[in-house]
Amino acid sequence: MKGKKYLISPLHFMVSFFTAFALIILVFIFIAMHNYVAFIACLVLAILFIHEAFVYGRVVEINSYGVKMKHFNCVEKDWRWDEITQVGVAGTRVFMKDFLGKTGSLFIYLSKEELDEQQIFNMMLDWPPKDKVFIKYDIDRLNMIQTYYSGRIKVYNAGDIKIYGKET
Repeated sequence: MKGKKYLISPLHFMVSFFTAFALIILVFIFIAMHNYVAFIACLVLAILFIHEAFVYGRVVEINSYGVKMKHFNCVEKDWRWDEITQVGVAGTRVFMKDFLGKTGSLFIYLSKEELDEQQIFNMMLDWPPKDKVFIKYDIDRLNMIQTYYSGRIKVYNAGDIKIYGKET
């Protein structure tokens, strides 16, 4: 069965990309004006936003074989479904865990090891994770994953979302 490809987070990618583009234009303007302090500040910010665009502009391919995370069509991670031990939905605002409506950005993560609550908390504090596959939460993306993943979906700081009637 043919799978689907998703940008990790299209909104994060677009905002980061266009912000970096605008900052690079400002870099050239400040060079022409000989304003080197503003030039350096804009250059540093542009580099930060370019990094964010690279992180959130990666493509995740989900199919019957497994999950691939790609950067410019170069495979960064290639996991089979039998290697993935945990799939979860988690919110980035971990300090607002007790407030259902204050979850922050929701992401779906796939992990090769089982994570407990403390490990998920630490992962969300140090977001984005380097050793996990992750994509922005969307019901269609989650449904695609559930088509192939037979385990339970772990929910952490995700508000009141329901996973096919299973809340874990």
